[in-house]
Amino acid sequence: VEADNVETKMTKLAATQATHSAQIQTRIAAMVVAVAKSQDASDLALETMNHGLVGVETQLNATHRLQRQEQIDDSARIRSKINEGLTGLRANMSITLSDLATST
Repeated sequence: VEADNVETKMTKLAATQATHSAQIQTRIAAMVVAVAKSQDASDLALETMNHGLVGVETQLNATHRLQRQEQIDDSARIRSKINEGLTGLRANMSITLSDLATST
């Protein structure tokens, strides 16, 4: 009778352990899937941020090129105005020197 009692308890214990083991395996499988989904989401987020950064970098480079070209254009315009002013000044000085030469 006692052996039957021990046998019954061992059978129940084995069944409980098998159920518990199956539950743990199910939870582990669910965790693995969750981790894989989380990793996929992280990879997607990183890839999206990288594309965004590439776009921003492209815009910054284009803005830099545009500003640099504007600086070059402004510099050329300023030099042109200075040269025009100097040419006008030279012409006026030549006229003045010519007038002085003829009046003396």
